Amino acid sequence: MKSPYLFKLVVAILYGTHRHSNLLICNYFVMQQEKDLIKVFLGLAEKVKSFESQLKQISLNERNPLGDTYLDTDEVCVLLKICKRTLQKYRDESSISFIQFGGKTLYKTSDIKEALEKNYQPALNA
Repeated sequence: MKSPYLFKLVVAILYGTHRHSNLLICNYFVMQQEKDLIKVFLGLAEKVKSFESQLKQISLNERNPLGDTYLDTDEVCVLLKICKRTLQKYRDESSISFIQFGGKTLYKTSDIKEALEKNYQPALNA
């Protein structure tokens, strides 16, 4: 029942005989423009995320002019996907090297990598 009405409405819009045809055509174009804008914004959001990631990497690389990169507690927790308490346990057990300097705890990225490699468990060959 809706289908013949819809067909008549489309024909009326195409031929401009429906009293609201201009409004319906405008609505259609507005909806198309909104879809295009959403695509553009999603693309921009992705580029911003990529740019943010690149800036973080540059920041990490330039943080230490002495040659090695140092991470604070929060950054190490994010990197290793652990909580602060677990990181504290690793320090207490001397599983991970750290620097205590002026109330700030720092970790060399090379020390973190070394700790990970030291605790690496290779797969057993059957």
